[in-house]
Amino acid sequence: MKRAGRSRRSRLKHDRVSQTEFGAAAVRLKRPAAPVNIVAMIPNLSKESVMYAVIDDKGKQYKVSVGEEVVLDLMKAQAGDYVEFDRVLMVGGEGDETPRMGRPQVEGARVLAEVLRHEKGPKVTMLRYNPTSKPSRVKKGHRQKYTRVVIREVLPQ
Repeated sequence: MKRAGRSRRSRLKHDRVSQTEFGAAAVRLKRPAAPVNIVAMIPNLSKESVMYAVIDDKGKQYKVSVGEEVVLDLMKAQAGDYVEFDRVLMVGGEGDETPRMGRPQVEGARVLAEVLRHEKGPKVTMLRYNPTSKPSRVKKGHRQKYTRVVIREVLPQ
């Protein structure tokens, strides 16, 4: 049974028009009146803070500091094992005047971490519907596996 009112195509067209007309105005209204100091909002960037580093693991970058728990992609290490990250992109903290940046890595810098456990992320469901000659519905689920590590030591040299 067909609903009264606009057709699906006209509803979609109307939604696109309303987004373009009112979307930019809504963004302008949400901007703060004065500039915001973003550096003050980021923790662990002061000179008297603990040692921190930016590491690269499997193409993803993480900002880590000593004692912090980090969730990484699945690793082959067992719970209780120590792992070493040698791709350190930046090191700073503990009274350093300026952080040391690598090109692309900081020479000799390492980060030691202990594997706490392996865990699964939230379930993601995908639904595919093909309404051609033979309608088919396929529902698939996936849970990404992660490794939780705690950073034990940041070695700048």
